[in-house]
Amino acid sequence: MRDILTVSEHQEIFVSSKRDVEKNTISYEDRELLFDVIHRDRHNKERSIIATKGKNKIKASSIVGTVSLKT
Repeated sequence: MRDILTVSEHQEIFVSSKRDVEKNTISYEDRELLFDVIHRDRHNKERSIIATKGKNKIKASSIVGTVSLKT
């Protein structure tokens, strides 16, 4: 079974040693994998779907949706 994280536009996501999607928290490993997810903007420039907001937080870009996290 996979954990599903629902992300809203510009939402902050907490990062910890353990994942708890009910508390909007992902693991450090999850964070690194999310940085590999790229989209192309309207100018065809590659962009990450997340940005760093300090050591223990990331922020979603203007892309919204759900992410299936590996177990």
